[in-house]
Amino acid sequence: MNKFLKKKFAFTLAEILIAMTIIGTIFILSVPVLQNSTNEREKHSQLMKLYPIMDNMIHLIVLDYIKPENVPFGEVDEYGNDIFSTKMVEKLRIGEDCQNTSTSDQGCWAKETFNGINFNTDSSFYKMRLVDGTSLAIKTFKKCNTAQTIDDKKFDNVCAVIYIDINSFDPPNEWGKDVFCFIYNKQGDFKPASSAARTIIERPQETKSHS
Repeated sequence: MNKFLKKKFAFTLAEILIAMTIIGTIFILSVPVLQNSTNEREKHSQLMKLYPIMDNMIHLIVLDYIKPENVPFGEVDEYGNDIFSTKMVEKLRIGEDCQNTSTSDQGCWAKETFNGINFNTDSSFYKMRLVDGTSLAIKTFKKCNTAQTIDDKKFDNVCAVIYIDINSFDPPNEWGKDVFCFIYNKQGDFKPASSAARTIIERPQETKSHS
C-alpha cells in the first residue's frame, strides 16, 4: 500500500461557523429590504384597486345630476357639510363618517400633516374612513373653476380634490408612500394629482399602451 495517500480536504468547524455567520448576516440585512419592497408593492396594488372604484362612484353621482355642471360642487347642507361628499358616503361602504368636523383628536385621519394639511383640524375637508381602512378627505369647489397645484403640477377647472390614505392610521403615514391626492375636473376626468399617484396609476397604462 502506498503510504503517500492523497490528503482528503474538508472544511474545519471554524470555517463552517464563519460561513454560516456570513450567510446569516446577509440574510438579516436583506430581510428589511425585501419586506419594504413587498410592502410598497402591496400599497401600490391597494391604490390601483381603489382608483377605479372611486372613479366609478364619482361618475355615478354625476349621472344622477345628468351633467357635471349640475352637481352641487362647493355646496353645503344645513349642517355645513359638503353635499357632494355626503353623496359619496351614500355610495361607499363607510366605517366612520367624520363629516366636516374639526378636532385635535384622531378622527378619520392620522394626526400627521400631509401636503401641508392637517385633515383632523381642517373643517374645509369632508373626512371619512371606509370599512377596509382607507381614509378619504374631500374638498369641492363651486363652478369647477378652481386651479390647484399639487407637487408642483397645476390643474385647472378642478371640481374636487380628494386625498386618500390607503391604510388609515397604520404607518408610515407619509406623503407619497401611503397618502396620495386625486382631482376631478370640469371635463369629467378623475386624475391622479400627486406625483407618486401619477407614477403608480399612469405607468401601468403606459406599459399596456406600448405592448
